[in-house]
Amino acid sequence: MTRRQSQLRALVAAVTASDGDVRWIDTASDPQAVEDLTEVIANLLRDFEPDGVACWVGDNDAVLVHSIARRLGVSVARTKEDMGLLTMEPKFAEESRSVVMFASSWNGRNSAAAIYAMLTNYGKEIGAVVALLPGDPKPESIPDDVPYLVLAE
Repeated sequence: MTRRQSQLRALVAAVTASDGDVRWIDTASDPQAVEDLTEVIANLLRDFEPDGVACWVGDNDAVLVHSIARRLGVSVARTKEDMGLLTMEPKFAEESRSVVMFASSWNGRNSAAAIYAMLTNYGKEIGAVVALLPGDPKPESIPDDVPYLVLAE
């Protein structure tokens, strides 16, 4: 395990809560760990040269993505579902081409496939699909050449 992976796992552990069966991210548990974690994540995502970061609406993901995007100097768009209708707000600027998708964990409720489809329909290129914790496997609708990264097992 590299030093960066070890650091990342320790930071994720500092903001991970569990009921024994399920793990989730709790950004309120350690604000300094959140700051340190998002710095490490932003540095990892720089290699993908994103113009924006997309996520699902949710308190913990919003905190993480806001801090990551601020460090990268890029915009954020959040996706929400209401009665089967997906919307993404704010929309990325037309000149934004490459987007990184981010979630605490991708799952049926927070589907990577749904955001991927929306973004590609908007003409955006997906640089990477990133999660902190394991969730659903990479959807078949996301091409093999798009990295699907789980940062902490």
